[in-house]
Amino acid sequence: MNNLLYEVKYAVETYFKFLQDNYNFTSFEQVPLAYEYHFKAKDNANNFINIHIELIASTPIWVNFNGAYIEDIISSDVVNTYNQELHNLYDKNFKKYLKTKDVAYISANVDNYNLYGKSINEKRLQCIAKIINKDFYALVEASNKVKQLKKRKDKEANKHIHSNTLNEFVLLSKS
Repeated sequence: MNNLLYEVKYAVETYFKFLQDNYNFTSFEQVPLAYEYHFKAKDNANNFINIHIELIASTPIWVNFNGAYIEDIISSDVVNTYNQELHNLYDKNFKKYLKTKDVAYISANVDNYNLYGKSINEKRLQCIAKIINKDFYALVEASNKVKQLKKRKDKEANKHIHSNTLNEFVLLSKS
């Protein structure tokens, strides 16, 4: 799946070049992490983007903008359509692989990627790049709201940890 890596890298550097040109972002840094690759860039105002993939044809390309996944901060039927196309292309074979462990289903998804997936990925990344370029400052604000909401939910979910004494916490952890 080296083709996937190089094709995504090329797409990121091409379609998201506007971040360097228009918003003073750094060039994308390629960061490997196990079977994942992250393409990260940031600006001086602490805005950042992290586009990451697993080296498996059937997994989507995730776009994280300022700590929020892009689908959480934009409403786009076009992006949703691309996401559905990817599910339709890969899910059937991947579910069969999980049940049978027959690598023929993984090979079928590699073939699907080569036939259709690359094109879908490119169109999806192009679409997301256009949306970010057009609505950059609104997305910065939206991502900050998503992060604040997540922080509040996490704090609420974990408030019992902060309100208990050490002995109570030990008892909670044993149960």
